[in-house]
Amino acid sequence: MEKLTFTIDGYSFSQDFSQDHNTDFSTAEEREEIIEEREKCVKEILEVTGRHYSWYKENTGNKNLILYDTEQYEVRNFDDIKYLVLNNRLMDVKTFLCVRRDFKGKLHLPINASTCSFMFVDINVSEIDLTEFDTTNIVDMDYMFLEADLGDCFSLGSPTNAQANTPDRNILTLNTEGVTSMSGMFKDCKVKHLDLNSLRTHNVTDFSDMFCSCNDLIDLNVDGFDTSNAEDFHGMFQGCIKLTQLNVKHFNVDNVLHMSCLFSKCLRLKVIDLESWNFSQVSDANEMFAYCEKLEKIIANFNFKMIKEMAFMFCYCTKLSKVDLSHSDLSHVFDFGYTFFKCEGLKDIRFSQGVWLKAKFTLSMFDDCKALERLNLPDVILDDVIRSYAMFDDCDNLKEIYMEHPLNLDKYEHELIFGNCKAEVKKSTEWQ
Repeated sequence: MEKLTFTIDGYSFSQDFSQDHNTDFSTAEEREEIIEEREKCVKEILEVTGRHYSWYKENTGNKNLILYDTEQYEVRNFDDIKYLVLNNRLMDVKTFLCVRRDFKGKLHLPINASTCSFMFVDINVSEIDLTEFDTTNIVDMDYMFLEADLGDCFSLGSPTNAQANTPDRNILTLNTEGVTSMSGMFKDCKVKHLDLNSLRTHNVTDFSDMFCSCNDLIDLNVDGFDTSNAEDFHGMFQGCIKLTQLNVKHFNVDNVLHMSCLFSKCLRLKVIDLESWNFSQVSDANEMFAYCEKLEKIIANFNFKMIKEMAFMFCYCTKLSKVDLSHSDLSHVFDFGYTFFKCEGLKDIRFSQGVWLKAKFTLSMFDDCKALERLNLPDVILDDVIRSYAMFDDCDNLKEIYMEHPLNLDKYEHELIFGNCKAEVKKSTEWQ
């Protein structure tokens, strides 16, 4: 039986962490023996250091059996549904080990810990001494600072790039070399200026919801991010309503599959530069730019090849004037519902030639694109009127639509799809 040696307050202890007493062992005697061994360990720690420790089985990370200081941590039950979504799916667990709300001292990571998930939920981080908080063995930082108060200015980086704290800036150095997931890491946190330039992210695959709903965030520095192993960008910057600029043009997205809600509700962004991004592996982009009401320009060479979902992708981008999808293969897309809904300033939409758009849903796809005058939809097939309801509704200035295949609609069906749009449908071969 291999034992782990650890130190508390300068005193050395040794204990087996490899087996959980809740595991199905062959005999009840074996389980009882393990429980007794665990109790003996915490009793010894109390006698030697005066500190109360307890056992907890992680439900994320490596799911290690860990030993934690009860003065510093508590097991909290999250029964609110908003906490129960992890990696875009409902969690089957409700409890996490979190820092006590009233703790103000020097914090140490639990013995044998591999995860910091939910650790600082609703905590004022500036009131905690994290100088000895060693995260070398941590692989999971999901929702680590959920709803936490980080102060006005907060910097998070690697130990090699540490700077001294100043009265106006809180600087925390974390070793993130082994971290593979940062999903929801700063979700709903309270901070105005967040500098993560020196954060090591080269092993991270999941960035989903990382900054979601950071409503106070004015300035975000992710210039040093290495996203070469990233697979999930779902909702990464969603709801950052006060950001006026964001530098992500250096991101490597070669392996990214999910971009749904990526910039959704970034209400003040005017330009998003994605010129170097490779979109070839992306499968879903639902609401990617939705509700970016001040967005005027997207610098990107969209080269979608595997895309399946584009519902609400640009909806309510009222100031956006041009979207170029002419280099994208959209043959796999089944949902175009509300893709350009309420894009009132959109004058130019370009699709690739020779692509069959066999989408099952095109509901309100161009609804309320009031500035659009001409539209080329090569090889579009509208074989289900109901699923194409209001596709061109309120396109007041749309005069010409070019399609390869005739619509063969009766008056009622035509009204369902076009509403008050009076555009003339022509053969796509006439498009110039």
